[in-house]
Amino acid sequence: MRFRTFVVTPTEFEGWVGHQLSPAAFAAAPPAPAAPPTPAPDTARGAATTRQTAGTTTPAAVTPAVAVAQQPAAPAAQAGYTFPLASLPDYATPDTPTPAGLSFPDNITGDAQRGAEQFGRSACIGCHAIRGTMASSPIGPNLTHIATRSTLAAGIFPNDTRHLRLWLKNARLMKPGVAMPTLGMGQRDPITGATVTAGLGGLTDQQIADIVAYLQALR
Repeated sequence: MRFRTFVVTPTEFEGWVGHQLSPAAFAAAPPAPAAPPTPAPDTARGAATTRQTAGTTTPAAVTPAVAVAQQPAAPAAQAGYTFPLASLPDYATPDTPTPAGLSFPDNITGDAQRGAEQFGRSACIGCHAIRGTMASSPIGPNLTHIATRSTLAAGIFPNDTRHLRLWLKNARLMKPGVAMPTLGMGQRDPITGATVTAGLGGLTDQQIADIVAYLQALR
C-alpha cells in the first residue's frame, strides 16, 4: 500500500479527525463532469507547505445523505479541515495506467440523488459504511467522506471521476486480486471468470455514473 503524508498543524489535524467522525452529508449540486480538469502543478511550494492552504469546508446548503438510509435525518457534517487536494503538486498524484480495453463513455452524466438511491439498493451496502445512513458494513473501506481523499485503491489511482467509474465497473481488472467485486454489466470478472449480469447485481454505465456522482458529493 502507498501512503501520502500531509504535514498540518495540530489544530488542523484535530479539525480533520472531527470532520472524519461526522455523519455523511452531500450538497444538492449539479452532476459532476465525466473528466474533471487536472489540477495545475504547484511548483512554488513543496508538499509540506500545503498545510498553509485553507481547508475546504462543507458547502452551506447541505442535505444529510438519508436517501440511502430511509430513516430520520442525520445531522449535517460539521465543517472541519480537509486536505487541500486542488493544490497538491503533480508528483503527489499517481499516474498508474488503466487496463487496456477497460473504458467508460464520456457522454454519461451522473446524478447524485439517483446515485444515493441506487447505492442503498445495491450490493454496495454489503461491504461499505457511510456514517449517518443504513450502510454500516466494516468489510470494505468506509466511504463517509470519500470525496476528501486524494487516491483510490490504496494509493495507485487518483480519486477522480474517470478512475472511480472504472473502479466500480471492474475493480479486479484495475487491481488484480482485490476483494472488490466486478460490478459493470457485461464485464468479465478476472477471478471468477463469470460475466456480470443484472441477476448477479450488475450495474449499467448510467447507474455507475450516478453512484460515482453521489460518492463525489460525500465531503
